[in-house]
Amino acid sequence: MEDRDDSAEDFTQANKAVYLTGYHVAEQNIALKLKILLNSPSNLRQIDEEKALGWVQKRLDIQLTDKQKEGVKTAIKQKVMVLTGGPGTGKTTIIKAILEIYRRLTTRIVMGAPTGRDAKNVEATGWEARPCIGYWNGAPGNGIQEGRRSSPGRRRGYH
Repeated sequence: MEDRDDSAEDFTQANKAVYLTGYHVAEQNIALKLKILLNSPSNLRQIDEEKALGWVQKRLDIQLTDKQKEGVKTAIKQKVMVLTGGPGTGKTTIIKAILEIYRRLTTRIVMGAPTGRDAKNVEATGWEARPCIGYWNGAPGNGIQEGRRSSPGRRRGYH
């Protein structure tokens, strides 16, 4: 079950989600770790959003929609961003643009996806992602590890 009402004001105690216990615990852990990360000191480099948007659209030979531009700007300004949307809404394009901008600044990039299947879908960007549930729940061997982008011949990244 899910609450399909977009208005937070209209959400009441009567609207409850039903989760399997493991998924509920996983989501709670992820939310807690995101909150900790968001409240930690930021050392983000200042980036001129409009200049970056113009540069990346030219570099990738794309024209971002207003909503996609909003997503890219959010990623430039915030330490953490959760990107959601249905099929065909431009999530992969947004990820490609964000990664291209940050690739100019660093080779250390960490990408997470809610599930292993979602992580596989992220590979369409040419980068790998780690499933967040296993990573953030402390599953053995799921620490950030040095790795390569999924496309051969490119610079090394971190996953």
